Amino acid sequence: MQKRQNVLLNDNLTGSLIPLVFHSDKAYGCNGVESRDVPFVHIKNLVSLVMDYLETHDRCGSLTWHNGVIPKNEVWTIIGGDKGGKSFKMSFQIVNTYHPNSLQNTVVFACFEGDDSIINLQTTLPPVLEQVSQLIGQKWRDKTLHLFIFGDYELLTKMYGICSCNARYCCLLHNIQGQHATPSH
Repeated sequence: MQKRQNVLLNDNLTGSLIPLVFHSDKAYGCNGVESRDVPFVHIKNLVSLVMDYLETHDRCGSLTWHNGVIPKNEVWTIIGGDKGGKSFKMSFQIVNTYHPNSLQNTVVFACFEGDDSIINLQTTLPPVLEQVSQLIGQKWRDKTLHLFIFGDYELLTKMYGICSCNARYCCLLHNIQGQHATPSH
């Protein structure tokens, strides 16, 4: 699987230097921030990468529907991001595997050095999110892909465009508008 992954990634990676914003204590930093060109690397074709991983897991016999928790005609995929160390990484996991949250089932498909500030995400994510949107409703054999987003609360609020608890949708898990909410007794 490792050799096949290397072959697939060699033809499916793209990268460029992009200007991102960093906190700065230096004199030339404007309002406490500075712009620096940093490498941004991402997959050119996320759909083909996900499909390849599904085929590989199927050949290895490592796909499962978790005793009926996942419907037989669906494949669940989670996509998200996290800043760890000095870099921000976006990855996906196929939930229909025996250990979906393991490191071996986590596939990084975009990475840049920097934090996950709004401006940095707005600069880097458009080409990545365009590819993610192509996965929605995609078919693998006779099964439909369903996407779920993961990340820490800070990233999820940025992804969903939630500004504060006074925003229209104050809870990520419930899209309840005020007039439909009923008080609990």
